[in-house]
Amino acid sequence: MSKPGAPLPPPLAQALVRILAAAENRAFLAGDLSEEFDELAATVGAAAARRWYWKQACLSAPPLIRQRVTTLIASRMMSAAPDRRTGRTFMGLITDLRYAWRMSRRAPVVTLSVTLAIALGIAASTAIFSVMEGVFLRPLPFPAPDRLVRFSTTVQNLGRAPEVNYLDAQDWKATSAQLETIGVYDVAPGTVRVQEDAPAFSATLMLATEEVIPVLGIRPLIGRALQAEEYRFGAAPAVMLGYTFWKSHFAGDPSAVGRTLQVGAVRHTIVGVLPPEADRFPAGGADVWTALTFPPSSFLNQRGSIALSAIGRLRAGATMAAARSEISTIAARLAVTYPDTNRDRSILLDGLQDAMVGPIKPVMVLLALSVAMLLAVACANIANLLLAQAHARTLEFGIRGAVGASPRRLARQLWTESLALFGVAGAIGVALAQPLALWLVSRYPGTLPLAADVTLDGRVLAIAAACTLGAALLTGFPRTRRLRDTQVGADLRGDARSGLTIGHRRMTNIFVAAQVSVSIVLLFGGILLLRTFLNLTSTKPGFDPESVITIRASIPPIPHGEPSQTVALQDRLRDAAASLPGVTAAAHAMFIPFTAGSWGDGYRRTGTADAAPRGPMAHFFMVSPEYFEVMRIPVLRGRRLSASDRAGAPPVVMVSETFAKTAFPGQDAVGRRIEWNDGTWEIVGVTGDIRHAALSDPFDADVYVPRRQVVRDNTWLLLKTDRPAAAVLAELQERTKSIDADVALTDTATMEARLAESAAPERFRAIVTGTLAALTLLLAIVGLHGVVSYAVTQRTREIGVRLALGQRPADVLRVVLLETLRSVSTGAVPGVLCSVYAGRWLSSVVMVNADQTATLSGVVAIFVTAALAAAAGPAWRASRVDPIVALRTS
Repeated sequence: MSKPGAPLPPPLAQALVRILAAAENRAFLAGDLSEEFDELAATVGAAAARRWYWKQACLSAPPLIRQRVTTLIASRMMSAAPDRRTGRTFMGLITDLRYAWRMSRRAPVVTLSVTLAIALGIAASTAIFSVMEGVFLRPLPFPAPDRLVRFSTTVQNLGRAPEVNYLDAQDWKATSAQLETIGVYDVAPGTVRVQEDAPAFSATLMLATEEVIPVLGIRPLIGRALQAEEYRFGAAPAVMLGYTFWKSHFAGDPSAVGRTLQVGAVRHTIVGVLPPEADRFPAGGADVWTALTFPPSSFLNQRGSIALSAIGRLRAGATMAAARSEISTIAARLAVTYPDTNRDRSILLDGLQDAMVGPIKPVMVLLALSVAMLLAVACANIANLLLAQAHARTLEFGIRGAVGASPRRLARQLWTESLALFGVAGAIGVALAQPLALWLVSRYPGTLPLAADVTLDGRVLAIAAACTLGAALLTGFPRTRRLRDTQVGADLRGDARSGLTIGHRRMTNIFVAAQVSVSIVLLFGGILLLRTFLNLTSTKPGFDPESVITIRASIPPIPHGEPSQTVALQDRLRDAAASLPGVTAAAHAMFIPFTAGSWGDGYRRTGTADAAPRGPMAHFFMVSPEYFEVMRIPVLRGRRLSASDRAGAPPVVMVSETFAKTAFPGQDAVGRRIEWNDGTWEIVGVTGDIRHAALSDPFDADVYVPRRQVVRDNTWLLLKTDRPAAAVLAELQERTKSIDADVALTDTATMEARLAESAAPERFRAIVTGTLAALTLLLAIVGLHGVVSYAVTQRTREIGVRLALGQRPADVLRVVLLETLRSVSTGAVPGVLCSVYAGRWLSSVVMVNADQTATLSGVVAIFVTAALAAAAGPAWRASRVDPIVALRTS
């Protein structure tokens, strides 16, 4: 009790201590603090004593709160359990968690290493699964999505195309008993103008027949859908807006319905806004939906064209197998009815979601397997680390066993430590998973279908929990198994024989072999894909991409215009581009390399037995005469196309060297004639081969047609210049306004960038799998180094005895390295065998262009070298052990 007139402790601090302290400890704690306060006040002053009292009160608050909460929960649980077992179990769990926390603080490096390794593994695996769940497993947001199908066409000698023939689709719709209906559509770039005085800009147009909306089963969010009469050619133009486009350009204003939107050169009435789920189809969504209409004379209305996409909906109760069989029967009947156009076609039917995400599935599976292997190596590494830690705690287990702790009680302590550690790591991993998944989606080359559905939902979190629990079990069992080897007497005596047991060494060797095996497989796959990418980048495209800028010119159809007007507009745009400062040449073409689009068709060699009009197949490209100069495609024989090759002049074409060799083997193709597009065309020149779609593709049979002789609206401008693309585009846009204000210039890129983009999938695979492989190699080497170091430490006495008996340090060094090499070899053999099968699988799902045997040999050499380097340090230290010191300290 304080003397009269003596300073008193702070009242608020005293109240805090009394409130938080348990009743049985309150008086003792308050009295103890008061005595200390009086002594300090007499020696250092009242102000300093009060600061000390506040500090003690604040520091005591957390443990006092924990004690009160723990006591309260335990008392309630014990009162609820008649035999008080639940309460005792809970108190034991609290005690185990406290002890686990103290042990983790005593070994912060081990705790941090395990937490980070598992957190990264859980984050990567959860992120990959969230992407796969959103893209592959989550159904499309349409009614009965499992009944939605998509059609594609396989043409002999040309391969598979995702498009179909319009008239064929109408026959399927009219005769199919398995399908409710079939809709045909085309996704194309176009120009739109929100206000008459606003500049035109590019947008994605969905041109669809009236069946597409019912097939998808969607209804407009506001307004109405297009009506039947609006799908007829020549009807009043109307559009529906995509949800995202409506939000972006109309600020989500419902009054947008009823206003007009200029599409191309024609004003369209906005009749409705589609719901958000409509943006899930097609991949990437569409901005504006309008009717697919064309005149009877259009090439789309001919049996020879394969240019439109088609989707359908199965009838209730119909199966995919029955629908495929029926469509094959109808296609065979059409091949008999129209042999000239349909005899080489076969129709394929897939689920709509499978068709949308099918091309990216191999990449996602590859990433999932890579992450799984990385997580397995991390778990094996951590298991060895925790096993070594458990061995270091042998004396602790011996003491606890001697005072009555059962092996079951010790095992519960170890399991509590493992689950708590992995629970924290799993929580950190889940927190990192969503940003990692979003990064993966953003870095994926091209458009990732259904990317908007990638989220962490309950199923993804369940997988994360399963991965965390699995990792905890994988690493926890070896530690609890170690308790079987605990020998109380030997452990308390510190007997050297209580060191590494045979079981411990066997378990360690198993984990090392597993790490080596998995690491070799993943490293082989990563290096194989990296070499494939490097080989791909060294492949020549057949033209010179340097200093070539490409610009898409979206030219609106000229109402009731002649083809000559379209050609004249294209030429004026080319001339405007050619007159820009720094531009040395300019051309325009319907299709350009490494962009979507081509015209595959059959032709007939005049004077041969080729069936007309469907004969051999080739790709046709409509280009202006300057195309070969801009692209620097060599002319091997004959002449180039010229300005005189116009409408009304004799039809002429140039062909690629592959076409010449295929169509006219052993002959000169120049001067020969082919029949195509209802005309006879003379070959006036032969060019070098170029690649159009991918650097990995073989050369095709190509035909170059003068643009003035086959007119189409689709236009690309190609400019030869060293100036920045952005500056050239800005100047060209100003000049284009004076030519035609409705023309939109978009999708500007250098040809070098397009080449790099074409290799983006291979680069993405190489970078991601290569990074995972490097991390796996690093984990394996670090783990191997730790195992060897720990083994050498435990064998210090043995090594000292060997050296004392006359063994040379070099012999000790050789023994340690040979044992390391033996452990590596144990895992390398299954790793090599698995790599062989992994290489075959990779070749079947993605493009592989590298020598697999040489790659595998290099991987084994890399891993053996790295393993020996990891073991060199511990081996050298073992060879430098002083025998006297070793025998004294062991």
